[in-house]
Amino acid sequence: MRPTTTGRRNVALSAAVLFGGLAYASPGQALVKTIVARGDWTLAAGVDEGGTQVCSAATTGTQIYMAVKIYANSPKITVHIAKTNWRIPSGSQTRVFMHFDQRSPWSGVAYATKHASLLETTIPLSSIKSFVGQFAGAHELVVAFPDGNERPWQISMRGSRYIMGRLADCVSLMAASQRPTQPFAPNAGPTQPFSNGPATQPTSPVPAPVPVEPKPPLPQGERI
Repeated sequence: MRPTTTGRRNVALSAAVLFGGLAYASPGQALVKTIVARGDWTLAAGVDEGGTQVCSAATTGTQIYMAVKIYANSPKITVHIAKTNWRIPSGSQTRVFMHFDQRSPWSGVAYATKHASLLETTIPLSSIKSFVGQFAGAHELVVAFPDGNERPWQISMRGSRYIMGRLADCVSLMAASQRPTQPFAPNAGPTQPFSNGPATQPTSPVPAPVPVEPKPPLPQGERI
């Protein structure tokens, strides 16, 4: 599979680059933009049709598409698998196997979505670390559909390590962009026109003179 975007330049990620202006998409309109591509994978970010912010690592090929997505405030990874000529009945579910190189396959149940050509499955929180590690380190991914007549997909993982690293950056920035901002410094106390230290003086005090004791008279006939 090869991505539709071939740009390879490094992009300095920021919340403004990823989500600037996209949070105001019209209801029902997805606004997702490609940020960077490496090898056969691309990083994209924006908002989905429901207005939820999302970071996505995706690859495409002839008629086929696969994406690993993380949505704002979601504790799981969502995997989307699509083919343009699929017509999946509403409410359908099917098993999906994902093999990274020669490792044991990830198996899960994928569900039909409102898009007839798209299946959705998820990776639970407890398995995310292992899944991300295998995704980043693999050379090839095979996606199999044991309940249907779709032949297994062979997907190149070239560039997946770099894109998975940028996906992690994207998720961190997405989380930061969710925190509300304030027009003031919440921990700053009121200013004062005085100091809490010792009072200052306009001059340095002059020490008081030390009294001088008179010397006793010398006896007659003595000299100093």
